[in-house]
Amino acid sequence: MNQDTVLYARVSSKDQEREGYSIPAQLKLMRQYAKDHNLNVVREFTEAETAKQAGRKQFRKMLEFLDKTPSCKNIVAEKVDRLYRNHFDAIELQRHSKKPTIHFAKIGKTISHDSKSYEILHHDLDLAVS
Repeated sequence: MNQDTVLYARVSSKDQEREGYSIPAQLKLMRQYAKDHNLNVVREFTEAETAKQAGRKQFRKMLEFLDKTPSCKNIVAEKVDRLYRNHFDAIELQRHSKKPTIHFAKIGKTISHDSKSYEILHHDLDLAVS
């Protein structure tokens, strides 16, 4: 059974976008990951904005979409630092009423409210390093 999913791709700045840090390459990887894992992509969110501080527009729109779409319980991002690089956004996703499962396509990891404590620790270390 396919699970409804959103994709989130990000580069840190318009300059990075122009210099070849490719949102299209991220989307290609994530679309293939979704296909391989029977995830039904219902929407894609992209932006060129730093994630060091909370408040990104497309990130916020993604959360609003999750709120309005009961069937959508998955997020796919390329890797941790493409989804968030600050603890506020990570905590917001952990506390989100939907408790989405987050898939990191490039490293093949997922994090959810059912994750084991060692998986959460590894995720938290990835976030700290990013």
